[in-house]
Amino acid sequence: YIRRALRIFPIYYLLLFLLLGINFANVRELAPWLFSYTLNFYEIYKGTYLDSFSHLWSLSVEEQFYLFWPMLLLFIPAKRIVLFIISAIAFSILLRTGFYIFTENWLISSLFTLTNMHALGLGALLAWLTLHKHSFLKKINNPIWIYIGVVLYILSVYLLRRNVLWYRVVLDDLFFAIVSVLIIYRASYGGFRFAAKWILEHPIVVYGGKISYGMYLYHLFMPQLFYYCSPKIGLGISNKYTFFIALCTLTYVMAHLSWTLIEKPLNRLKIYFPYTSKQ
Repeated sequence: YIRRALRIFPIYYLLLFLLLGINFANVRELAPWLFSYTLNFYEIYKGTYLDSFSHLWSLSVEEQFYLFWPMLLLFIPAKRIVLFIISAIAFSILLRTGFYIFTENWLISSLFTLTNMHALGLGALLAWLTLHKHSFLKKINNPIWIYIGVVLYILSVYLLRRNVLWYRVVLDDLFFAIVSVLIIYRASYGGFRFAAKWILEHPIVVYGGKISYGMYLYHLFMPQLFYYCSPKIGLGISNKYTFFIALCTLTYVMAHLSWTLIEKPLNRLKIYFPYTSKQ
């Protein structure tokens, strides 16, 4: 819990206090939901995304998972944990299907914590298999499965995701999560070769991973920052592609500064909170 708090809390709450200080948009109305990591419930209740804050629903789901999942596992017999994980994944898919059929509020299928347990559960299942059934993972640790999965997912995006609402609401995230799990395991234990290795282990990509949380956190606030700053420095951009590049650059720079000045020094404190301790 402390290690996760050191990674997530500082720049998140710093951002919230900064936004409150400048009275940004509707931050005062949203403050109770933002500070408590429950914004996903507010968006479900309103039935709409919340402009610059809309992406923070996923951080809310993540924090709720971090809070309750370990506590649940403490009360489940060790031999039943894998069954519990698989049940959570299945329940999530069934719940998504039920919400799709019986409610008109489509956001609840995507933003509710339990409807995201298919992806979170797959991560938990990978962790369990790594600890207890590593031999099984080695049998499926073949890049051919990843390449097949990536191709099938791309095809599904063009053939199904664009035109079939049920697939987009219920199965798209699950399919994407399965492919992601295969990639993560291969990268962590088997290793990629050739072009995939060059891409995934390139210093720019690796550093992008380090600052990715900052990029996620700040990116939807960059248009407002740009609109505020550009007249003051005499910079005007009308072309949408140039504007997109400018926003990406600004987001990257902000995330880099955030990592260098705040996140990296705080993350060094993790050495005092190891996952395991010597007996």
